[in-house]
Amino acid sequence: MDIFLVVVHVIICVSLILSILLQAGKGGGLAGTAFGGGGAGAVLGNTGAATFLTKVTTYLAAAFFVTCIGIWYTGRTADSLPQTAAERLLDQQTPVPLGAPALPGIPQPLGESSTTETGSATTPE
Repeated sequence: MDIFLVVVHVIICVSLILSILLQAGKGGGLAGTAFGGGGAGAVLGNTGAATFLTKVTTYLAAAFFVTCIGIWYTGRTADSLPQTAAERLLDQQTPVPLGAPALPGIPQPLGESSTTETGSATTPE
């Protein structure tokens, strides 16, 4: 199913590119109105009925979004959740044993002490 959707998606992408490139330009745009031509109709976009290529482009764009969602939906699985770079780095590191000496300059968790206590708590007599 994934391969089928990707093939359809590529065909839609190429067709969409071609349909956009085959359309005629709007002609002049605001540059034509700067020298007195065109009038209010050109500025406000008075273009008339949509052409065949405009409709084809609209349908191809909708199909493009549908295939994008379809590829995402079929490609996701519960056991292959994406990992961030930090999660991959943490998975590669070996855990430090509890009795390991602390490295200088690296803060230690609050509950653990990096030095051994030599004295014992005594009560005054």
